[in-house]
Formats: sequence, C-alpha cells, structure tokens
Amino acid sequence: MDTKPWAECLGASSDLEAVAKESAVLQVEAEADAAAYLIAEAYRVGSLPSELTLRNVIYFWVEGADARMAVSPKVLLSQSDGCWCAVDVADAALIPCPTREPYPLLFISHHGFAWMEQMLREGKSGKLATHLEDRFRPCGFRTDRNRLHDPALRFARARLLETRRVG
Repeated sequence: MDTKPWAECLGASSDLEAVAKESAVLQVEAEADAAAYLIAEAYRVGSLPSELTLRNVIYFWVEGADARMAVSPKVLLSQSDGCWCAVDVADAALIPCPTREPYPLLFISHHGFAWMEQMLREGKSGKLATHLEDRFRPCGFRTDRNRLHDPALRFARARLLETRRVG
C-alpha cells in the first residue's frame, strides 16, 4: 500500500466513485513522541477539491504507553488559509494538528478497518499503534502541536476534540 498526501491520491472525477466505498487512515499528528490517526470506514470528496469527508471515524492518539480515542460519525478535512485541518462535524471540535502539508492517506480494506476497530475493542492499542507507525513512518510527515497555541492562527481559539483513554 502506498502512503502519500490524499490530495495526490484523488485524481479525476471518474476515480472518485470507486474510492468513496473504501476505508482509509490519515495521519493527523506526527510529533517526536506522539502520533494520531483518523481511521475512517468510508470517505467522500467534498464540494470543494480541498475537502474530504470521512464517515464513521475513530480518532486514535498515542504517546508512549498512553493511548486515547474518540469516535465521530463525520469528520471534515479541508484547507483554509494555507493550513490543512480536521473538524468533528457533530461537535464542531478541532482535531489536532493543523499542518501546512496535506495529511498522508493510506487506503485500507473494510476488513482492515474492522481489524483496527477490533484491536481497540480488545485493548490492543499498542499493537495498532505499532502497525500504523510502521506504515506511515516512510512518508516523513511531521506536525507541530505548538501551532495550536499560536495566537496569530485561528486554531488557538478552537475547542479541541475530547478523547477517552483506551487499552
């Protein structure tokens, strides 16, 4: 499976219907010791070329042995003012971390999505974190959580998505 920015993966409109039924994982945070992923059962390109809507989403954040998650029926990814961001549509909550480059995207099967759900249900968040890290490490994606506190950016005023501890 290839890992690359999702904007590059989604080509001509004839390809869009085919990918609307696939599952996907996007890496939305990559710090020195922390990583976060959006694991989506399905996705669809939004009304603008820079929008992607994820359905039945698990936000999975891990730092060392600490793992947290949240579940959302719909997450909107978009680009605005030169930053890519993800927002839980139901709660209007920002999912850290905004970045200047598109979030890396990994296409997965529905079976892969079900396996990831199962890992979290069974408390095997460490196994899932290792699996995702191995797949996303080659892309070299990095974020800077400090951007969330920069008063010059609108993200500094955003309410962040609430998570609960897992596994």
